[in-house]
Amino acid sequence: MNPKIRNPTKKEDNLCVFMKGAPERILSRCSKILINGEERDFDEAARAEVNAANDAFGKLGERVLAFARYQLEPEFYKKEDPAY
Repeated sequence: MNPKIRNPTKKEDNLCVFMKGAPERILSRCSKILINGEERDFDEAARAEVNAANDAFGKLGERVLAFARYQLEPEFYKKEDPAY
């Protein structure tokens, strides 16, 4: 999101929604994954790898959180809207 752009036309410059929670809740809603700063499709191979890592941490007694971002479409959600 670029805060200097007041009337965005691209969703990359518009508002975002962030979510955190249990991996099984968050990851089931994701279609992309960020790896080394690059956004990629969250395909079955990537899902299997993430689930294996999550299971490994769980077996060690570690708590795992997932984070997600959704970029809102500027046609429907405007920065200049007083609700924001």
